[in-house]
Amino acid sequence: MRFSGVLVDEGIRLLERSLLPACQKTGKKIFLLLSSHDVFLVQDETEAHGMHVVAGIKAHILFDEDLYVCKSKVDDVICLRVSLDVLLKSLRSASAHDAEKLQIALRHRPLKASNNGAAVPLIEICWSNESMNISQEIPIEKPCPSSEVTRIRGLCSQDATCNFYLDIAPELKAIMGILENLKIFSKTAVVCLTLDGDFHVISESELSKIGVGFPSFDVFGSDGTATQNPKGTQQNVSIEERLAEAKRQERAYFMEIKVVHLYQVLRSAQLTSPARVLCGMAEDFSHVHIVLSYNDILDNTKVSTDRSFDFKIPNLLENE
Repeated sequence: MRFSGVLVDEGIRLLERSLLPACQKTGKKIFLLLSSHDVFLVQDETEAHGMHVVAGIKAHILFDEDLYVCKSKVDDVICLRVSLDVLLKSLRSASAHDAEKLQIALRHRPLKASNNGAAVPLIEICWSNESMNISQEIPIEKPCPSSEVTRIRGLCSQDATCNFYLDIAPELKAIMGILENLKIFSKTAVVCLTLDGDFHVISESELSKIGVGFPSFDVFGSDGTATQNPKGTQQNVSIEERLAEAKRQERAYFMEIKVVHLYQVLRSAQLTSPARVLCGMAEDFSHVHIVLSYNDILDNTKVSTDRSFDFKIPNLLENE
């Protein structure tokens, strides 16, 4: 089993300022799934407190292609469980000292503290600048066995799970503000999406009912293409009337989730500067699906196929 690579400048920037801090909003550790062409940062329902979180990026975006090696007996796929805090501190230290070359590798070395001097797995991070050469060794758990690798790979499926999605990116800050206040008063809320492009958050108790709606978001099909939205431009119709009409025509879909889950996910989204924040509901009503997409580096009019970030927030009613 071999893994080593030299991070390019864009790779360091993405990991340090975007991907790792975003994953910190939902958990303390990640499964780092490495293959010859792709890198995934994965949090399962244990790591992400009930959610599934998957960030995917092509290896050549992070690493120098000529110096990247990933070899194993499981289809050249390696899965490591690592602490986000420790990994992030190492990258930030390198950036603070203007590191010119940052290499990260999987090693197995004996440690004095280990039983009988047995070799233990380490992530070795080496970097240098004009005045120093630094090498840091981070002890980690044993690489995941083949059965666990298969399970984590299954979580990385990029298939759409919803019939339609709303792009809530234009009102992301406003929705965040609502959730920040709402989580003080309520642990759960009902999210409603309509085929007319409306997004609602509703919280009800014996003493009060709070409902906030945002009309006329762009609607996308499961394949990512924009769909016709005949009622998205209705004028002089209140958001309450739009919701009532959508319910009457069976164009509204509801799911109850934890407020803190949606809040954490949207905080993560803010850190990665996505072009779209697509929100949908799974066909089987098992989860709310949030998909972040990004502009192509070379052409801002196209969606990048090199990066992805998606979150699955469980439906509380489904799990009762």
